[in-house]
Amino acid sequence: MQCRLCDSKSLISVLDLGATPPCEKFLSAAELDLPEPTYPLHLRLCENCLLLQIPALITPEETFTEYAYFSSFSDSWVRHAKLFVDQA
Repeated sequence: MQCRLCDSKSLISVLDLGATPPCEKFLSAAELDLPEPTYPLHLRLCENCLLLQIPALITPEETFTEYAYFSSFSDSWVRHAKLFVDQA
């Protein structure tokens, strides 16, 4: 494995939480009795650039199939976005 930012191979283990199912994965009734996919949740630090990173990436297709968040539901986020646009 190498650093995603600087390509260094000098990574040290900081925290290993084992294999974990992805968050925000809403299972259908048919999926409840099936084994869930898990991914390593292993935080590593690049000794070269100090980037903390988790090596395994989950694709957007795996993450956002039944995503329950819409930014328009958050009044504070809408106000923040409007302020940002007004300042641009």
